[in-house]
Amino acid sequence: MNLTPDEARQFWPVYDAYAAETAKISDQTVNLITMFADGYRTLSDKDAYSLAMSSLEIERLRNGVKQRYAPRFAAVLPGKKVARFIQLDRRLDAVAALNVTQAISLVE
Repeated sequence: MNLTPDEARQFWPVYDAYAAETAKISDQTVNLITMFADGYRTLSDKDAYSLAMSSLEIERLRNGVKQRYAPRFAAVLPGKKVARFIQLDRRLDAVAALNVTQAISLVE
């Protein structure tokens, strides 16, 4: 990110709060994956649909946190660094999602 010392001093507290909120959502994701892994071979249509809707809700929550924090990051960083942070965060999310999806079987 190449933060100046002043930018870093202001950025990290905002990031720590952001990370704490996203960690709670990640916990929900882990719980959902565990529920799926425990019964993916025998899921009823109703349960499969419920898990799919829960997954979409988690995505909505994650995007909501990102949208709430973008202005907070913009208050402490120049626009290009905010854009870079969002890009990096999105890339990390994509890598994590790829790792998870490779490890999870499809609904049978």
